[in-house]
Amino acid sequence: MEKVYRLLDWVDMAQAVDWLQDMTETPVTEYQLFQLCEAGKCAVYARIEDVSGASKGLRNGAAGKFPVTSCDYKKGLVLFDEVEPRGIQQILNATELKKAGTSTHVELEMIGEVITIKHSHTGTHRTACLAQWRATVGMRDCLITFKASDIQSLAEKMNMTAEQYLDSTEIEYLRKELEAAKDRVLANHSTIREMEHEAVKLCQQLDQERAAREAEALEQAKFHAVELEEMRKQISLYNEEIKYLCQLFEKSEANKRVELEDAMSIIRELSDKAGNAELLQAKLEVLHERYEAEKAVREAAERRAERAEAEAKPPHLLAITGLLELLLDNSRTRYTQGSAAEAIEALHPDWKGASASKLTKLFAEAKAVAKEADKVAQAKAEAREAAASRATARNTAKS
Repeated sequence: MEKVYRLLDWVDMAQAVDWLQDMTETPVTEYQLFQLCEAGKCAVYARIEDVSGASKGLRNGAAGKFPVTSCDYKKGLVLFDEVEPRGIQQILNATELKKAGTSTHVELEMIGEVITIKHSHTGTHRTACLAQWRATVGMRDCLITFKASDIQSLAEKMNMTAEQYLDSTEIEYLRKELEAAKDRVLANHSTIREMEHEAVKLCQQLDQERAAREAEALEQAKFHAVELEEMRKQISLYNEEIKYLCQLFEKSEANKRVELEDAMSIIRELSDKAGNAELLQAKLEVLHERYEAEKAVREAAERRAERAEAEAKPPHLLAITGLLELLLDNSRTRYTQGSAAEAIEALHPDWKGASASKLTKLFAEAKAVAKEADKVAQAKAEAREAAASRATARNTAKS
């Protein structure tokens, strides 16, 4: 059977014992093989399938799921909520496998590929990794197996002489190297787990930031929508105002057109009636020139009268008052212009602006204003006579 076993990848317990006895020519029991495995001389594996497991701190005892109590890699403790084994697992406490096929349950310590299951408020996270884990397993369905290469290596070790074994110092060194390698694997797995947790946290932060940005964008969109609606309302009001102004403009243009048509109609009528317009125009120009000349004379006289009236000051009033007193005095003598001024100054020496010289000057100015007023009155009389003459001439012309 040796030629057959050598071609296999895996052998079961019976095949392993049979092959080992053939290669070493030494009787070997199953328990002795388990002892050799637990001593680190050979690796033993088991297929953990469709079995119910339980361990300290069990949360879910469903078949095929084994909550982990510890994954102790010398330098740290890695905890998972639960794990699911994937395929064949290496058994570290091999002597416990002597109970395989019985109805008992034993706690096995294993290394192999598993699915770690982490429960959190964000959901359930599943990750595949290589882990050392411990679980209580029913032994009835536990299928023990060995690698064919491991059995060959064990037989070679058993057939070696004492001199061929490595000394104890070298064995201890190799064992320490193996433990250091395991520690490095543990550190790598711990780093990976930490990175995964950091990635989950970053995803959560990104989700929160994205939600905050979306909320802010939504608020800004609402604000801009309100502004847009206000602008639309203002534009609508402006359009209404423009429409109203256009209507007013159209009405104004229509009224102007009507007024222009009326004016043109009146002009046409006047043009038809004024056959002798040139003769009448010449007469009107002559009359207009006369009127303008008379108007200039009249306006000049009125301005002089207004200036004379505007220049009437308190000394004039004082002079008038003094003259009235002299006039009403029954015992008055005959006065000349100079003696009248002197008499007023004698009666009222305290009147400011009523000295004899000032009064004499005022009397002279009054005579000059009287002469000018006579001229204005004469011009007005002549203007009235001219206006009456023109009216008579127009009436005669019309008749």
